[in-house]
Amino acid sequence: MLFHEETLSSAERTQFALTATAQMRETLGATFEKISQTDHMWTVEEIRENYRKFEDWKIRELAQNPSGLRKEIVPILIEEIKKRNLDIELITWVNYETNKFEGFEKKDLIKRILNSKCSLCNLNSNLKGYKFNTLISVLINITDKSESLIICNDCARKKRLNSMLKTFFLGWWSKRGIISTPFTLISDLINIFKKESVSKEIIDDYIENNTGMLRLSLEKNNLNEMIAEFNNSQMKM
Repeated sequence: MLFHEETLSSAERTQFALTATAQMRETLGATFEKISQTDHMWTVEEIRENYRKFEDWKIRELAQNPSGLRKEIVPILIEEIKKRNLDIELITWVNYETNKFEGFEKKDLIKRILNSKCSLCNLNSNLKGYKFNTLISVLINITDKSESLIICNDCARKKRLNSMLKTFFLGWWSKRGIISTPFTLISDLINIFKKESVSKEIIDDYIENNTGMLRLSLEKNNLNEMIAEFNNSQMKM
């Protein structure tokens, strides 16, 4: 169970919630998707009754990943958390995660992201979103890697050259590689000429999929660290 250590500080308890959220997204993504799809079919009163019947652990799971819930369902989930005297941080997280960035607030966030320091060189700002494809194949083994990174132009050029050279020299050495290598190289070339639209797509997706964490990072003034974590997670995939 989460957040039951009375000795933990509020910040530590919040961090537990965020860690659990990331784990839940990986291991229970399909479950949450089914719940969200079902919520869209039920009336508000039917959902209220279903939530009332849920055990505490299921309410916690919903609270840790509430982004797919309809807006009118969010108060019902918060009400259920309060009635059960569950951890107050769950309510904070639900409010963060379901309060999407829109309009001027989203434009301001994008500006902050673009003006952040590049996590690869720790020197430049003026960031953009870039997509890189790398294909390596040997006989029956093939590695087809796609990375979306928010970095500076200088680091993007180096990364692009590295990924394309790897694909050009190491992508051909299997039957599938012979077919896939040209398409991978062409895809990277197209991404160069579609730089602005690719950047917009990556940053929009980043904001949409990380609403709660971004709100928390703005509150703690550690947006640079969060972008660095995103880039690291992409490069490890």
